[in-house]
Amino acid sequence: ILALVCWGPLGGVTTSPYADILAAVTLVSLNRLVFSLIPVALLDGYALFHHHRSLWAALYGASLLVFLLLVLLPATREAPSSSVGAAAVPFVIFAGLSLAVWAWFRRTDVRSQPA
Repeated sequence: ILALVCWGPLGGVTTSPYADILAAVTLVSLNRLVFSLIPVALLDGYALFHHHRSLWAALYGASLLVFLLLVLLPATREAPSSSVGAAAVPFVIFAGLSLAVWAWFRRTDVRSQPA
């Protein structure tokens, strides 16, 4: 009975599970593409960035644009403005702490100090 209610027009769910599966696969693939193309030594983007920078920039720009249009913009339209701001605060704090740790390691060279 619950299935009939959910799939009926009164239940509000009118999409097929196949469309949901395809949407999930698309979003996960875009997410992986955007983050794997970051030019960090352990990711795929590092080799591409050092081999051909203009190709990397074109691929990364296109994948980032599609990611923004399909993932981030619809999520911010549906969310209340207070939740978007609340989600941005921990990200900004994490980014600041990451940069501070990076700067500290950059300034102090542990390998040159005696043990």
